[in-house]
Amino acid sequence: MIKIVTSISPDIVFTTFNRGPVFSTLVKLKKSFGFRFGKWNEPYIASSLLKRIQTPLRNFVLKKIWRKQLDFMLLIDDRAIKFYRNFVKKPQMVFRFPYYEDVPKTKIRKKKVPIGEKVCFLFSGRLAKEHNIKRMAMAFLRLYKKYPDKFEIIISAEGPEKKWLDRIQKKTGNCLKIRYDTKFDEWNDRLRPFTDSHVLLLPSSGSGWGLVINEALALGLPVISTDQVGASRAILDHMINGMIIKPKIREIYDALEYFILYPDDIERFSMNALAIKNTYSLSIGSERLLGIFQSILMQFKSSS
Repeated sequence: MIKIVTSISPDIVFTTFNRGPVFSTLVKLKKSFGFRFGKWNEPYIASSLLKRIQTPLRNFVLKKIWRKQLDFMLLIDDRAIKFYRNFVKKPQMVFRFPYYEDVPKTKIRKKKVPIGEKVCFLFSGRLAKEHNIKRMAMAFLRLYKKYPDKFEIIISAEGPEKKWLDRIQKKTGNCLKIRYDTKFDEWNDRLRPFTDSHVLLLPSSGSGWGLVINEALALGLPVISTDQVGASRAILDHMINGMIIKPKIREIYDALEYFILYPDDIERFSMNALAIKNTYSLSIGSERLLGIFQSILMQFKSSS
């Protein structure tokens, strides 16, 4: 780290680390080299009761330390900005900077459900409690009881909450079709489940940005998600390129049922979804980051 900073002599450095040797080394180097130092953060989500109890103390300590160490913060969404905006001395040094990504052009296509074909729903991420896998499974079970031959499921995820999907499969005598796609030889292979599906479902109660939403929309998939996911609040338009719901069994079920009853609407949603490639591409992200850095340097120059 010392060699890199010495050879480059940067004007700006930012990190994703909250603590540890990289963070502490950069704090020391800032004093020696005089660069502007910042952090890129997702919103803080307390994942357990103990962490929720500890949160006020954690925030008090971090705020005191970071206000001395950080010149700016890059934050992925509105929730992160609300949480961290006072963790730097100057509120104007807090900038929104979400995830940006390009997907292979060969995989981008408008989604359409041919007559007689089943609607394919995708869950991608991790089978963890914060994503309400139990509620999602119960909604799928209800859907199966009413429309047993109208849909199928792809799960591109692993985790302890898989047990709920196993249970609903047992209840249907293994007739409910769930395909697991989790083994990928190359990075872009992870997009295979998206190209094989029609709609992404992410009924999360606690998530950061939710990069799978970017990927799904860029590949033409309508998205069903909640307002607890940063990407949902930022780039989902209800009934335009997806649906924003509450993470309740009934609302998950209703959203899934909509696409079974009106499969032709998937094409309309898909066309709107594809517009994201012009908003959250790497080139747009690079321009945005460069603009932020220029603003940081200008503000510090004018105040010195």
